[in-house]
Amino acid sequence: MKSKTAFIVAALLSISLLAACGTDTPDASQPPVEPTDEQELVEPSVEPTADESTVPDAGEEDATAANLAECLKLLGMDDAAAKDMLGGGTENMAADGETMIGRIYSVELFGEQTEPSTMYSEDKVVAVSIYLAGEDSAPYSEQLKAIYGEPDETSDGEASESGSTWECWNTEDGQIKLIQSYGLCSLELAPAAN
Repeated sequence: MKSKTAFIVAALLSISLLAACGTDTPDASQPPVEPTDEQELVEPSVEPTADESTVPDAGEEDATAANLAECLKLLGMDDAAAKDMLGGGTENMAADGETMIGRIYSVELFGEQTEPSTMYSEDKVVAVSIYLAGEDSAPYSEQLKAIYGEPDETSDGEASESGSTWECWNTEDGQIKLIQSYGLCSLELAPAAN
């Protein structure tokens, strides 16, 4: 499902880029053309630039910080406590129909709806995985830096052998790892590193 979504997003991006090819952009050195009496003056719509659209507003940043804090609280919880977190999660069962892998929740992070999923070991949450919609980790990184400061020294800005890059933030509640791999971004939450 995720690969289909990524393919569709990539296809739409390609189509929109191809549609933009061959369009004329105004030359700043030329004076603007004034409309004649027969032409109608049409106000252009104002679209946000790439820089403006990736800048989160303060409310979005606050909601992300609050919801990430709730996701971090899941770490170490047993299922009885975790089932009602984040508005309630649904059981994620293994193929055998008897083994519970964890729970899947729905929460807004970075202005997008995400589905944090937990992983259990010995009936306790040991990790939380959150897939993100964006293909580039830079906007997510900027928001995480605004919330938690600079990433720690275990961050790897260069692509590893697997093609992944990551940044880590160690907080008192746990570790947040932002991973980018082949156009997919995700967050991995784990207990705080000792």
